[in-house]
Amino acid sequence: MPPGLQPLAVSCVKEIPDDLCQAVKEQLELGKIDVREPEQADYILRLRGFRQDRRASAITVQAAAAEYTLRQTVDMDVLTRDDLPLIAETRLNSSETYRYDETNVLAKQREEEELRQQLYDRLAQQIIFRLAPLTDSRVTQLREQAVKDQEQDTR
Repeated sequence: MPPGLQPLAVSCVKEIPDDLCQAVKEQLELGKIDVREPEQADYILRLRGFRQDRRASAITVQAAAAEYTLRQTVDMDVLTRDDLPLIAETRLNSSETYRYDETNVLAKQREEEELRQQLYDRLAQQIIFRLAPLTDSRVTQLREQAVKDQEQDTR
C-alpha cells in the first residue's frame, strides 16, 4: 500500500454489509495503512451502491436449480479531505458458482454463507489493488492538475 494515503478513512453507507466494510479495513491495516474516522483522515475511501444477487445457473431435468451463481457489486471512490477525487467512482464485481443439492439444504446454506464471505474478501482485495497506484507522487500530480483545472474554470 502506498504510504501517501495516510491517514485514510473508510466510509461505508448503511447498505454496505458490515462484513464487507470490515474486510476492507482489515486489508488496509494489513497493508500498514493508518485507518481512522473520517473527521481525522486526510483521505476517504467511500463504499456505496452494494448489490448482491443469487441466480440459478444450471437446472436439473426436474426443473430444479442444480447450480447457483452468487454475485456482489460495490461502487468505490477515493477523495481527499477537500473533496478532490483521486479515484473516480468505480464499480467492482465478484461472483462465484456453486452446486446446489436440495437433499442437503442446511449444508448448502452454510456453503453459500461461506461463499458470501469469500466474495466480500475478494471485493476488499480489488479495492486494495485500486489504491496501489496512488503513490505520493501520483497524489501530488492529481492535486496540481486539480488546481490548474480550477484556475482555468475561474477564467
